[in-house]
Amino acid sequence: MTSKGYALARAALVQALTAYSGITTLDGAVDGTTLVDSTLINRNDFITEKTILIMSGDAKDEDKGALSFVSETGIITLQGTGFSAQIKAGTVYRVLNISSVEIDVANIDTKIATGIYGDRIYFDEDTGIAGTAYPVGTPQTPSDVIADVITMCAARNLHKINVHGALTLGATMQHYCFFGSEHEDVTDTLDLSDEDVDGSHIEGLIVTGGQGGANFLTLIRCIVNVVTTFNGRMHQCSFWSGTCSFKDGGYIDLVECESIYGAVTITVQAPTRASIKNWRGNLILTAQDGGTCYVRGFKGTLEIDEMTAGTLNVYANGADITINADCSGGTINIYGNATITDNSGATVVNDYTVQVALDKLAGSEADTQIAARDLTAVGGGTSGENGADILTIPTTTRKKVHMLTVSMKNCQAAATITVRMYTKVNGTFEKFYDQGFTQGTDPDAIMAINGTLAILADLRVEMHSSDALDNSVTIPYSYILEDME
Repeated sequence: MTSKGYALARAALVQALTAYSGITTLDGAVDGTTLVDSTLINRNDFITEKTILIMSGDAKDEDKGALSFVSETGIITLQGTGFSAQIKAGTVYRVLNISSVEIDVANIDTKIATGIYGDRIYFDEDTGIAGTAYPVGTPQTPSDVIADVITMCAARNLHKINVHGALTLGATMQHYCFFGSEHEDVTDTLDLSDEDVDGSHIEGLIVTGGQGGANFLTLIRCIVNVVTTFNGRMHQCSFWSGTCSFKDGGYIDLVECESIYGAVTITVQAPTRASIKNWRGNLILTAQDGGTCYVRGFKGTLEIDEMTAGTLNVYANGADITINADCSGGTINIYGNATITDNSGATVVNDYTVQVALDKLAGSEADTQIAARDLTAVGGGTSGENGADILTIPTTTRKKVHMLTVSMKNCQAAATITVRMYTKVNGTFEKFYDQGFTQGTDPDAIMAINGTLAILADLRVEMHSSDALDNSVTIPYSYILEDME
């Protein structure tokens, strides 16, 4: 190594950095690659990867990094070609607290460069320059050649790239992380250019072009402008108007994305599984020809077009869904809260929305009367008790009775009117309600069931009067019934 000039400032610096001062006890290797100090025998290794500075002899003022230290012999082996001369016995040396770095401008520059690069390389279409040597690729001197960026990343084992301006990928770029500045200009696009970006991550950029490769790409807070054959995950991305497409056989997740300039068209194709969760805005799903697609928490206008095969499951949260006439195959299942216009041909559309469910609750109802009931007849009820049958709600399936009312308005004043209800338990009718009312004192309308009563078999109502004149009475009644099956 070329000798360095001596300076007072350097002496002060060396003094501050000195971890150990010693004098060699034996001659080192002739080629200057070792020095020997027997006073270091059996000492801990505090020397390896430190810097050795020679203070006397033929190699005075030279420094080299310590490659290794052998405690049993006191021999220090230097990095590279060693010193310019043999380190002989009696040579004064120092061990400096500088790890494997020689005190020269070139190595200081290397350390500075490492600090400035940090964990990424910087690309700028507008202000960048070509080249791979420091300081190219730093924030102050970015690169404008993606091939150079790849070279610098490989040399420094880096995978993060800051991007400003437009960038078109020109090579496979697996497992890279691209970071933008949240869409500074609509022309600042990252064009995937059908390159293999398996395992890569893109954040804060405008992304366009075809995705190559076989595995997943992740987009975070990006603007998506005509990205094709997508396979992977998008989170909180905004879609420019235009057409995007999913990869056949792919696995796709779009989470909390939105359309920002009109309806977005996504060509679904035949993904193994695609999921669109909490989409906001207008969306057109077209050309699904296989696979399974889920649309969850959808709010807005959804148009389904040219579906020929596969399954589409829509979980709506206030959606207006139109299924076009050119849909000729596949199955669409719709759940939640949605208005559906089905113009399809052979596509199977299953409507499980809230409105359909409410419609099924209608069940049946009655609001009528029965004449000439002898409420005084001895053993006149089917049960064998006194009175008469008023009504029977027949069923062999599960039902809910939400309300049942009988009226005693046509009975004799001051008569005691008893209302009894029966249903089957293990195939036999048993009484579960028996209540007396006084005509003229209690309200005429007797709300025998007010709430919900579930039944498995027929429900029968009987009435009895204590007044002998109630031997031919018209009894009004009403009920609301819901089918549970």
